[in-house]
Amino acid sequence: MNMKAAVMLALGVSAAPLATAHTLLSKLYIDEVSQGDGTCLRMPEDGSKTTSPVDGLESDDMACGANGDTPAAFVCPAPAGATLTFEFRTWPDASNPGVIDPSHVGPCSIYVKKVDDPLNDPASGAGWVKLWHEGYNEDTGKWCVDNLIANNGLLSFELPSGLAKGNYLVRSEILALHQAHSKGDPQYYVSCAQVHVEEGPRTFDVPDKYKVSIPGHVDGSEKGNTFDVWEPKWPYLIPGPEPYSPQADSSSSSTVSTFKESAFEGAIPGDCKLKNANWCGKALKPYDTDLGCWAAVEACFAQGDKCFNPTPPTGVKNCDLWNEKLCKAIQSRCEDGDFEGPPEVELEEVTNPAPGYIPKAVNSGAADGSYEPRGTDLDVEISKGAVKDERVVDHTTSAAGTASTPKPKLCRKRARR
Repeated sequence: MNMKAAVMLALGVSAAPLATAHTLLSKLYIDEVSQGDGTCLRMPEDGSKTTSPVDGLESDDMACGANGDTPAAFVCPAPAGATLTFEFRTWPDASNPGVIDPSHVGPCSIYVKKVDDPLNDPASGAGWVKLWHEGYNEDTGKWCVDNLIANNGLLSFELPSGLAKGNYLVRSEILALHQAHSKGDPQYYVSCAQVHVEEGPRTFDVPDKYKVSIPGHVDGSEKGNTFDVWEPKWPYLIPGPEPYSPQADSSSSSTVSTFKESAFEGAIPGDCKLKNANWCGKALKPYDTDLGCWAAVEACFAQGDKCFNPTPPTGVKNCDLWNEKLCKAIQSRCEDGDFEGPPEVELEEVTNPAPGYIPKAVNSGAADGSYEPRGTDLDVEISKGAVKDERVVDHTTSAAGTASTPKPKLCRKRARR
């Protein structure tokens, strides 16, 4: 089996993702800057589970998805109050377009968990706090999933001012309700990003009533987990805890710090020659002999092999680039008797472009403490997003985060799947 065939098999690339039209968090942006496909994301290693919902609400996979207790190698830095944007894809490697099947309607939520060691601490367990959620808006007839699709799979949110400096798992939760009532199967699609907040309060103080353990924050019996989207009876109640947006208390010198860390565990190495998801290819040692040249070839391909193992769901474009442009270039020179090296080769990370304009943060105002989360039984805020799809309703929000009142719409009927 050749390398490409092995990679396709490892990725589970087949008609399955298109047929099921599920989804996976595939890219993180920080203040509109792409961190690279798959970078700083905990991702499934089993290609058959790449875009699948969690199997069992009591599973540890409810925390960060399949293999969610296995840390990614990298942690991405974010300034205090940064806007994070998650990009969801049906095909994580962007080989085909798609976000999630339109029939998979339901709410979305964002959680965080502060961890001391992001490269060792488990995702499952206590310490999770919901920052934001969005369910169904009876005025617009739109679910959060509708808005996610309209925004090309992009969901933006601000880091609240009360997040202490340090390491966090930032968890996305999409709940698809298309089979929740008929088959008792609420489908949870969850993923986590590893983020280091560079500055902020010294402590992350959250009232106990907002802290939950995952798994355990839902059990499936909640009204929001058994809701019939085909014959709905409103209002819809979002499962899980109430959201909490911590605010910094600038008047307290004991809790606020302007200290900014310059180095932290899991930071992407500054000497990376090329990056693919959470793999980093580093410079090879200089050589000037035939033995040194062939040793460099072996060392180069050895680094490349690690890029494919495990194979990230977001693809291996930069693994191929490393092998083709650097390793094979050295190999060719060795064969020609040119033993001075390594050669200067331009290696620029290949990443998929954003599928549309970065939308406005759904919790606009959280960074400066002016955002107040809404409860599970209230109509949700629809943020105004500059997207390419002109069918999106234009909702202008005030500084306080209150949506303007659009014209009422009936709930759309959808084909059952």
